[in-house]
Amino acid sequence: MSFVSVVVGSEFITIVADRRAIEVLPNGEYGRIIDEEAEKIAVPTEKVFYSIVGIVHLALDFIEQSKMVETLINENQRLVSKEKVKAWYESYKSNLKGLKFGIVFGGESEDGFLRVFSLDSLKSEFKETSSPIGMINTIVFPSSKLDQSIPLKLFSELYGVSDGSVESTLEIQEKLNDLIADIDVSVNKEKTFHVIRKSK
Repeated sequence: MSFVSVVVGSEFITIVADRRAIEVLPNGEYGRIIDEEAEKIAVPTEKVFYSIVGIVHLALDFIEQSKMVETLINENQRLVSKEKVKAWYESYKSNLKGLKFGIVFGGESEDGFLRVFSLDSLKSEFKETSSPIGMINTIVFPSSKLDQSIPLKLFSELYGVSDGSVESTLEIQEKLNDLIADIDVSVNKEKTFHVIRKSK
């Protein structure tokens, strides 16, 4: 089902995702491993990303039907304003009922801020995350079988020794991924990394 962690700072966004794709059976249990090197971070432009967890084909269908990529990226290849993002979500949230996936997306928005949005179809949640100068915020998307408080607690413990740099943050996210892989069979220790830096 995947594990994705996103750190949103005032100057950068770091994204780390595991690479295991696993079959989900009709009863919700995990089946066979389909791929150990799946790419779970999409980068439609230099300043925008999205990542999917859960039942991937349902998420991809939703992304296509809602025209997510075309709607949320402006002519300057930046994320549209948060008001436009929220309007997009309101237009399509009724299509999410009964589906089991999460999408986290964001980047540098047209107002110059770094913003990340997360959509959880199972919980009918839609959230925006940004960070004031000198602060960070963390978003984790574990599988539905793992309590979200576990990776957040682990990240908090690991971040205590960080120097706040991009490199240190990615290192912590990498360690976090490996700790989650030890307790969640749907996650492996192969990882994809991506960084978006705020324009000067």
